[in-house]
This record gives sequence, C-alpha cells and structure tokens, in this order.
Amino acid sequence: MDIQALSTAASMISGASGAQARVDLNDDINKTNSFQDALKRAAEEQDDAKLKNACEEFEAYFIQTMFKEMRKTVDTSKSYIPMTNADNIYRDMLDEEYSKNAAKSGGIGLAAMMYKQMKQEGITEFPSLS
Repeated sequence: MDIQALSTAASMISGASGAQARVDLNDDINKTNSFQDALKRAAEEQDDAKLKNACEEFEAYFIQTMFKEMRKTVDTSKSYIPMTNADNIYRDMLDEEYSKNAAKSGGIGLAAMMYKQMKQEGITEFPSLS
C-alpha cells in the first residue's frame, strides 16, 4: 500500500481533507521513524538512558495522539469565539508539550512497561517499517 492510498484511507476515516490527512500521515511516519532510530541507537550502544528516553518519546507521541483524537470529538462550530488556524496550531503545540511533560513524569505507565519489557528481552533488532 502506497502513501497516497494510506492518505486517502486516513482522510476517509477521520473526515479530514486529503491535504490535512497527508500532513498527519507524514507527521506520523516521521515520528515513528524517529522513535525507531532512537531505539536502534539505544540497542547499538547498550545505553539504558537512551532506551528509557525512546520509550518516553513513544509514550508522549501516544498521549499526543489521544489528545488529537479527543479534540476531534468537540463540536466547535457553535462556539461564540470561532477557532482560527492560529488557534489550532497553538493548541496542537500545547498538546505536544503537555504530552511530553506527562510522559516525563510517569504518564500513563506505557513507557515504563515498554522499557521493562525491552530491557528483559534484550531487544537488539527492530522490524523495519518500510
């Protein structure tokens, strides 16, 4: 399945425009690749701190995705103050920072579980996303 097909599917599922779905998909791919690269570096260097940081990075991404999906359920069309594009960008950036802070302070426990499992199993290889 190519990027165009994934983008079309994502826009149909989320109800977003094709362009917005492509931006979201590209952002997701970049963050996933970043996480995978961080895991590879941690495994190559056998660095526990880097592994923990990679797990926290993934948890932050997961929490941010939950925020984004929850915000989609809020009907802003009947708001007294209309949301502008700048408001949406600000809210997305704020959600990203909230999710990073939540993950650093324990979050929902996903990073700790991932770290524990990867440490126990001695993960050295990660499947390719391509």
